Amino acid sequence: MNDIVTNLYDVSRLLHASTDIGETLSDVVTGISRSLGLRSAMLTVMHRKSGEIIAEASFGISDEERDKGRYRPGEGIVGRVVETGEPIVVPRIADDPRFLDRTGSRRGEDISRLSFICLPVKSGAQTVGALCADIAYDEHTLDRAVHVLSVASSMIADTTMRLQLEAEERTLTEENRRLTDELNGQRRPASLIGTSQAMQSLYELINTVAGSDIPVFISGETGTGKELTARAIHQAGPRRAEPFAVVRCSALPENILTRELFGGDPSEPGGLHAAAGNGSLLLDEIGGLPHALQSRLLGALHDRDRAGVTGKQPRIIASTGRDMQLLIDTRRFHADLYYRLNGFTINVPPLRERKSDIPLLSDHFIERYNRKEHKNIVRISTPAIDALMSYHWPGNVRELEHCIERGVILSSDGVIHSYHLPPTLQTAVLTRTECRGSLESALSAVENEMLVEALKRRSGSIDEAARDLGLTEHAMMLRIKKHRIEVRRFIPESGAAQRVY
Repeated sequence: MNDIVTNLYDVSRLLHASTDIGETLSDVVTGISRSLGLRSAMLTVMHRKSGEIIAEASFGISDEERDKGRYRPGEGIVGRVVETGEPIVVPRIADDPRFLDRTGSRRGEDISRLSFICLPVKSGAQTVGALCADIAYDEHTLDRAVHVLSVASSMIADTTMRLQLEAEERTLTEENRRLTDELNGQRRPASLIGTSQAMQSLYELINTVAGSDIPVFISGETGTGKELTARAIHQAGPRRAEPFAVVRCSALPENILTRELFGGDPSEPGGLHAAAGNGSLLLDEIGGLPHALQSRLLGALHDRDRAGVTGKQPRIIASTGRDMQLLIDTRRFHADLYYRLNGFTINVPPLRERKSDIPLLSDHFIERYNRKEHKNIVRISTPAIDALMSYHWPGNVRELEHCIERGVILSSDGVIHSYHLPPTLQTAVLTRTECRGSLESALSAVENEMLVEALKRRSGSIDEAARDLGLTEHAMMLRIKKHRIEVRRFIPESGAAQRVY
């Protein structure tokens, strides 16, 4: 009797000892199993959305075997108990044809003297799961185990129901995430990177306008990805199989621009029609187009629209990083041309308005320049990430790309550190220097980062980190003390000792 009271006291103590429901129930199953001398035990939970009864905690069987513990209501002994809410005790497993051994944990063993106990776990009138156990057959031992497990199943009922609700909420969350990712994947152009709200809005505009022939005007600061946005519009529309041509209006001499836009031989189709065919033509940095060519381009577009030029015609997309209203007000750009090109406006957001995309963009550029430079950069240090997230990025994504390329080239240990970034990112605040221009404070900040990175890489092992840095363990300890580094925060928690009952 005292043993039974002790067993149940352990169950009660465990139920109030942890806030992690899964861990608590796993500890309960393990504790009871060891106390009762069970060969194995398993707690299954009914997942109402999927209609499956799934093993959530176990003792004496492998994770692989537990994962096989899936049943339908009415299927086998476990399914029958959950369906009816009535317990089933099988004195000898070998004599009962209902026994499925779904986990396969008893294969190759003598089961002639093995008993099986399966008890419903009920919260009120609802059966939320089943508590099952294998035990060597002995009439007295079997009765005692049934008694203890019956009381234990009642004690864990509410906790098991919470686990059931958590599992269902997790399933719904994963399903929502999957559907969201699927939707975003369908909407997100392959050429653009980012999951921020600013980029989601951009994707919606791209998908909205891609199917039409309306002229698109893309504005945005330098380095934001205006050409990539134009390509995304082309790829998302019905012209995707046709050419995508770019005319750089502010980078070419006037005579070359004339040939690019209007062709060299007046007797043959050229320029607008020949370069892009029936695809898309991007007039990049249209704000820099010479004034004389603006009038000619306006006339060509007007004639095309009015007469309906036969044959292939490209879709016109224009882009600029300039203030078009200022150019129009100062008579440096024809207002009529602007309004003809600006059928649908898209503004590409600057990087400072989508900083949550910086880690994703950084990973993309690391992968790109790892291949190009034959390097193996695996991550960015925490101080470097802080620097990237704090910077205002006047050069936008293009500037970030160059920063990452520089870091990949300079790094020699597989990590991009803050001291690998350009000087513009290494401000006094980011390097935590206190004296402006102080070499000692700058070196101290670098030393601190190297110590932290070595400890992080070696999971808090001081001697291994010291060897990596070429220091003695004593010298390492002195530097850790100097920088007041808490080593224990780098030691993983997975090494915690198991409870023994």
